[in-house]
Amino acid sequence: MEKDAFIWLKNDSISVEVPTSIYNEKIYFNGEKRLYNNVPSITPQGFEGTETITIPAGQSAFSTEIEYRKRKVSYELRLINNRIAKEKIIEGKWVEFAPTGEYSIKWQD
Repeated sequence: MEKDAFIWLKNDSISVEVPTSIYNEKIYFNGEKRLYNNVPSITPQGFEGTETITIPAGQSAFSTEIEYRKRKVSYELRLINNRIAKEKIIEGKWVEFAPTGEYSIKWQD
């Protein structure tokens, strides 16, 4: 949200630890780091499997519903300039859209 959040990082890229899960309002990390930038990223969630269904001969109509969750986590990133020791605090939000693994197949008559 801050206009100058990425100006500090224009010439120097940094990696930050990103959350791997949030459960009961507690944030969990596994040591994975990502480049801090304003570009959205896509990470496999473990729900990349397929489901096989048998479709009767003739014309069939069905739809699927896949449940997703949206999470927003506020954070504060503190950067310290190595040369002049000036501190910059960047406040932001980490937004996640992820499948929950719940789905259903709806047959239409």
